[in-house]
Amino acid sequence: MTQYSVIFTALLIIFISFLYSVFILDSILTNIHIKYIDVSSSKKATQKVKEILEKLDLKKATFFDLGSGRGAFAIRIKKFFPDFQVYGFDRSPFKIYFSRARSSFVRQKVIFARKNIFDVDLSRADIVYIYTWPETMEKLKNKLEKELRQGAIIIVSTFPVPGWQPQFTQETLMIKKDPGFEKMYVYRR
Repeated sequence: MTQYSVIFTALLIIFISFLYSVFILDSILTNIHIKYIDVSSSKKATQKVKEILEKLDLKKATFFDLGSGRGAFAIRIKKFFPDFQVYGFDRSPFKIYFSRARSSFVRQKVIFARKNIFDVDLSRADIVYIYTWPETMEKLKNKLEKELRQGAIIIVSTFPVPGWQPQFTQETLMIKKDPGFEKMYVYRR
């Protein structure tokens, strides 16, 4: 190994450690400020959403990931469905910058925007994916009812929309202590 490759490797490790620290700090500050906890969808959950979308046989669609975090889920959806227009929305500027960089790096054209999920105009969405806490689902319910067009698909992970009857559900993981963990609820407006 040459001297330059050792220096480059060391700088890369320092840079990645710095980014990781920024994300941890951002999550802590966000949790303190707005009592919001960052939840991410697993690869198994992404696979289930892929199966759901294939079952629905959509060729082109506008897909919104509300609370997209670091962007991995939205990027995987774009990879599975290249004809979809995929948007990720998150309130954290660090996560949006990281998501944009990640999207560019893997050459998947996903549009990430820094927005509170309650400020996103849902009227253009054909599909909305949500993985958030029950308290947020209760508040989000009214927004979904007011803004989504007829026929829009809503896929919710783990915590269903209160008072709505899903068109169908899909199990992702079977955990004895929490059988609803990452269970997909699929609704149509």
